[in-house]
Amino acid sequence: MRCNHPETELTRGTVGGLCPLCLIDMALPERTPQDNGPFRYDLIEEIGRGGMGVVYRALQHGSQRQVAVKMVLAEQTATPEILERFRAEGEAIAALDHPHILPIYEMGEMDGAPFFSMRLATGGTLREHVSEFHRQPRAAAQLVAKIARALHHAHEHGILHRDLKPGNVLLDGVTREPFVCDFGLAKWLDRASHLTVATSALGTPHYMSPEQATGDSNQLTPAADVYSLGVILYELLTGRLPFAGDTLLETLRLAESTPPPAPRSFEVSIPRDLELICLKCLAKEPAGRYRSAAMLAEDLERWLKGHPVLARPAGPIERGWRWTKRNPLVAALSGALLIVPLSLFIALLGFQRAQPSHFTEAVRKQNFEAQSLYLQGVFFSNKSTEEGLRQGLDFFQRSLEKDPTSARSWAGIARAWNWLADAYVSPAEAYPHVKFAAEKALALDAENAEAHLWMGQAKRVLDWDFKGFRNELDRAQRLDPNSATVHIFLALDEIAQGNTELAVAHLKEAIRLDPLSPSVSHCAAIEYMYVGHLDEAIDESRRTLKLDPNYIYRTPTLADIYREKGMFPEAIALFLRAQEITGAPQPGLAITYARLGRTAEAREILEDLKQASRQKVSVEDIASVYVALGEKDEAFKWLNRALDDHGGGVEAIPLEPVFRALHPDWRFREVVRHIGLDPLKVLRQ
Repeated sequence: MRCNHPETELTRGTVGGLCPLCLIDMALPERTPQDNGPFRYDLIEEIGRGGMGVVYRALQHGSQRQVAVKMVLAEQTATPEILERFRAEGEAIAALDHPHILPIYEMGEMDGAPFFSMRLATGGTLREHVSEFHRQPRAAAQLVAKIARALHHAHEHGILHRDLKPGNVLLDGVTREPFVCDFGLAKWLDRASHLTVATSALGTPHYMSPEQATGDSNQLTPAADVYSLGVILYELLTGRLPFAGDTLLETLRLAESTPPPAPRSFEVSIPRDLELICLKCLAKEPAGRYRSAAMLAEDLERWLKGHPVLARPAGPIERGWRWTKRNPLVAALSGALLIVPLSLFIALLGFQRAQPSHFTEAVRKQNFEAQSLYLQGVFFSNKSTEEGLRQGLDFFQRSLEKDPTSARSWAGIARAWNWLADAYVSPAEAYPHVKFAAEKALALDAENAEAHLWMGQAKRVLDWDFKGFRNELDRAQRLDPNSATVHIFLALDEIAQGNTELAVAHLKEAIRLDPLSPSVSHCAAIEYMYVGHLDEAIDESRRTLKLDPNYIYRTPTLADIYREKGMFPEAIALFLRAQEITGAPQPGLAITYARLGRTAEAREILEDLKQASRQKVSVEDIASVYVALGEKDEAFKWLNRALDDHGGGVEAIPLEPVFRALHPDWRFREVVRHIGLDPLKVLRQ
């Protein structure tokens, strides 16, 4: 086919050797000049084409504004179903008014073929910009939250999108704000439709929910669009799709039967809570997803503000249910074997119970379930492993579902996040959760001692508010004088104020009150090291490992103490063991090598630390290695960066023995003042 407009310059609008005017001629039925009627646009160039329509950049008569005009493809105009679907799209968009849905300006017909004009978004589609969001989790979350709000607006007006994908999200050329577009497959929730009889699984396979893939469009709910949002978020975070088979059918089979790989398995820097949000959207069953796009947006916004999110890992019951779905025969046989003893147990349980009123029994049952879940949360939150701590979080959250007025469950959430920050999550990520949960607990019960304790911790770590820290600790001690953890943190405050004897007294009292707590023992060992009581620190750290051997994986405290004691071979052995198990570079090992004069090995680890600094390693760790290497200027550069970042953990710098070589330097005294402590009290010259 040859171009019929030789006077037209062939530019980027060229397709197959045809100029834009040729393409327009193909898209529109033949008409005479007097047929133009209500069509008040000059078409400039084609900017998009799909299976049903073609979109042009156009100039509107009169206003002279540039708009996008969507028209039915010429070869489709004879198909009544396509014409009706096209009109339905215009009708759907016209019913919506949301800042993140591409607005429609005008609907009309030309020669019996429908068209509509829309806002012109000049930033291209999200498909063209997906790579820009890789390793930008906040930007990805912000974008998807806006899209989710737009989808919720559509759902409130009874409209499902059913074909949400990056190609159907346009971006503003200046602000980069998103606009949902292309409602060509939209379905009115409250209307029967005859448009999908032969094409009921319409949509894009990679972004299609499992229930949409089965082909029953009448069973779709807003959860189908939530699933598509989850795929988009997954792709933005990881740069890949959760399911991508070699064929269309293989992709659909994977989406229906296989759990998606965890996003962090591809990109470890993805925050865990954001991963949980993403995976919740991708639940196989609609009931496992967010109940609405608005709830997804709210959870993303909670994460952006540093608050706890609703999404949580699947619990054992949910995992068991998923297993039965995948293995129905085995599950049925197993269930049959359990029926008789379980029935007998239930019968005996019912016989033993008294006969209170139905209302009293219901309240008692709910409180019992909440209490049981809370106690399981306490058990797991005392574990040293990340898995255990996160299981603790899960049980506390489930306890709140049974009893939303439980202040101690909120305090338990604060506790779990505090210990997660000890080794597994950066303090900057964890402590906003600690503060939020403590505030919730205190709003429910102002006399909750544990909530005051964790509120004090949040003030110390987030705000460097040591006065507020002490006030909360004093309140907690008055409310619960037998709390070993309160004594641990009172000791920490006394160390920061230079009161070594009082600190040691609190440590001894904490150990006396709870001699079987690994976390109390672990903290006591660190604080004994802070005050230079290294023999007591070694004994306590060894006791920690007897109580819970996993503490060597969590943080090699005993190795740090060995190094400060001058027991370098013992320190190196433990550091190497921790490094082998965790796969993470050990700043303590670099410091040890530097003190032994093995500077090449120290610098090699230092470079690894710099590469990992944005993920697991704090900038103050890097500063401590430079101190050991004798490079004070570099050390202060990294310390000042830590102050500027105001990251959690900075408040402990004046107490760490690895920084003692800087104590005489006036610059370090300024660092201490900046944090909010008195150099004359805290520094050991």
